[in-house]
Amino acid sequence: MACVLPLGHEGKHRLQVVPTCADPDCQRTPLARRLCAMHYARARRRGILPARVRVALVPPSTWQEAIDDWVTVMRARRMSPQTIGLRSYHLRRIGMDVEPGPWTITAGQLRAWGAAKRWSPETHRSVISSIRTFYAWAVAAGRTDVDPSVELSHWPSGPRNPKPVSEADYAAALAAADPRIRLMIRLSGALGLRRGEVSMVHRNDLVRDGDGFWLTVHGKGDKVRVVPIAASLAQDLAAFIREQGKSGYAFPSAGGGHLSAHWVGTLVSRNLPHEFTMHKLRHRALTQAYRASKDIVLTARLAGHASVVTTQSYYVQADYERMRMVAEQLDC
Repeated sequence: MACVLPLGHEGKHRLQVVPTCADPDCQRTPLARRLCAMHYARARRRGILPARVRVALVPPSTWQEAIDDWVTVMRARRMSPQTIGLRSYHLRRIGMDVEPGPWTITAGQLRAWGAAKRWSPETHRSVISSIRTFYAWAVAAGRTDVDPSVELSHWPSGPRNPKPVSEADYAAALAAADPRIRLMIRLSGALGLRRGEVSMVHRNDLVRDGDGFWLTVHGKGDKVRVVPIAASLAQDLAAFIREQGKSGYAFPSAGGGHLSAHWVGTLVSRNLPHEFTMHKLRHRALTQAYRASKDIVLTARLAGHASVVTTQSYYVQADYERMRMVAEQLDC
C-alpha cells in the first residue's frame, strides 16, 4: 500500500509518496503526518487536501541511494538543476515501476518498462539518455559490472513541428498580466530566455554602451551569453528592478535570492492558453528572430544553442505565409 506525506511548498502541499503505510489510522492523522493513498480521494472531497498537488516520487531505498549518489556526481560536474532534476526523475520512475533494484535489473526489463509508455520520440530519447548516463557513471564508479542500457535503442527521429505562441495569444497574455508577469513574458517571448534564465536576471546583467542595451544571460550548465535587448524592454526592466529592493534581482523570492525557475514558469503559464507552456514563448521569440533576420546562425546565438540544428529543428517554425507566396508565384 502506498502512502503520501504532505509537505509545505510555496503555500501549497507537495505529496511525497512512500512505499508502505506505517500508521493504521492514517486517514485521521493531521496533514503533517502520513496519509494513506486509499483515503486520499476522500480527504480531498472533504477539503482536507487541495485539488492540485505536486507529487515527489520516492522509490525503494536501493534505487534512492544510487540516485542520490548520482545526483551528487552531477552537481560536482556543474550540471544545471533542470537537467539533474529531469534525469533523477527518470530513474525514480523506473524504481517505482519495476521490482528489481538498479544493479539487478536486466536490459529486457528496461525495454519492457519503456515499451509500456506512450511517449513522444523526444521523451523516449531523453529517458534513454538518462538511463545510459546513469549506468555509465555506475560502471565507472564500480557500482556494477553490467550495463543493461547498452542494448537499448533510440526511437528514430520524426519530423518536428515547433509550436510557438501565436501573436494573438502573445498580445492577449501581455494585456492580461500584471507588471511582474508581463516582464517575464516579454523576456521570454521577445528575447527568447528560458524560464531559468528569466528567474536569474539581475541588475548587474543589464549594461549600456554606444550601441544600446545588452543583457548577460545565465544559461544552462553555467553557460553565459550576452544578447542585445530592445531599449523599451531594457528601460522597463531597469525601472522594475529598482522597485524590488536591495537584492538586485528582477524577481526576488521572499526567502532571499531569486524565484525558482519552476515558479516563474508556473506564473507565466497561467497567463497563456492551456496548451502552451512558458517555453513556447521562447519558440515565438526565435521564430520571429529568424523571420526578421533570415539568419539561422544569428538566431542560434540569440538562443544560446551550440548547434544551429537544434534551433532549426526544435524552435523555428516554418514561415507558412512566405511558403504560400512562393507557391503562388510558382503557379504562373
